[in-house]
Amino acid sequence: LIMAISYAAFSSVLNIQGTTSISSNWNIKITNVTSKDIVGSASNQEEPSWENLTATFNTNLVSPGDSITYEITVSNEGTLNAKLDKITLSDTNNPAIKFETSGLTEGDILNAGSNTTLNVKVSYDINITSQPASTISVLTANLEYSQADGSGSSSQTAAEQLIATTVTSGDGLYQDDYGYIYKGANPNNYITFNNEVWRIVSVEDDETLKIVRNESLGSMAWDSTDNDWATSSLNAYLNDDYYLTLSDASNIVSHAWNIGAVTWEDTLTNQVKQERSLKYTGNIGLINMTDYIRSNTNTASCGTQSLIQSNYSTCKSSTWLFRSLAYWVISPNIINSDLVFLVNGVGAINNDFVNDSLSLYPALYLTSETQIIDGVGTSSDPYQITI
Repeated sequence: LIMAISYAAFSSVLNIQGTTSISSNWNIKITNVTSKDIVGSASNQEEPSWENLTATFNTNLVSPGDSITYEITVSNEGTLNAKLDKITLSDTNNPAIKFETSGLTEGDILNAGSNTTLNVKVSYDINITSQPASTISVLTANLEYSQADGSGSSSQTAAEQLIATTVTSGDGLYQDDYGYIYKGANPNNYITFNNEVWRIVSVEDDETLKIVRNESLGSMAWDSTDNDWATSSLNAYLNDDYYLTLSDASNIVSHAWNIGAVTWEDTLTNQVKQERSLKYTGNIGLINMTDYIRSNTNTASCGTQSLIQSNYSTCKSSTWLFRSLAYWVISPNIINSDLVFLVNGVGAINNDFVNDSLSLYPALYLTSETQIIDGVGTSSDPYQITI
């Protein structure tokens, strides 16, 4: 406490510089710096700032154990994919001030149009018991990027590459309470599969990618009798007849699908829990009802199924999974064994009898070994993959 009052605050300066081959389509730069996870009496002497390739912050540390973490966003605003060749860190080695970095590793690919983050934690060593001779430390972090080679190959899986692009606002890949999922009206989640355009629904915990066909296969009944996906006629068609038509079947992994029956008007948390209470393993399926709910960026008004039902005219404009024609999802109704959920043509979730014919958008899981070798995920330049 005496030291906190009697001595000047510590100060630290961070500079991040990126160097690379010059290209007219090359534009790697820092686009944001935010401070978070403030511990103790730590504070910013000045607000963090950034300009092009340099980020700077000045930190006040008062007592042992104080810390602040800075999240530095690096953006590829060019048209060429970039590879992080080298991270060089240097500081003045003040034993009282510790710097820790996380979030980036050498070899990471930063695709055109994507963002990644470097976290820098600045802390006053909790083990310090007397006033240090020096109260200042300076850290410099140099990030050296170069154009990714023509194959786009890297040690990163597609899951790792995509997770590095997560956002907290706008359209894109989000991390929510249930995993990573694409949200918004038109995120950059287009991918080429089977020589067709598909879209990435989510990045799973096992690093598989859940994808859904962008165009309908046409209309088909879910079943003729009940809503048991394991024995349904639609399941049999997708995993037998349709599966045999796929040219890229080797990229598909047989996966556990969440097929538990769901209560119509309930919280999203309960609906996710209900869906995950029963599993079926297969190659091809459909999206879940909760995939549709989670894909909406308007969480205040569209965060539960019941709200989506009542606010569909608003909610349909903030999810890419809205279609103009009603389509089946894989989730059965818990109350009635001959009803299955669907997304209707006005954007609301509803029920229908299993023997009705609705639009069909097959979904599947790509193996965790999948890598992105080209593309930026837009409709005009979808991701290209290999394993």
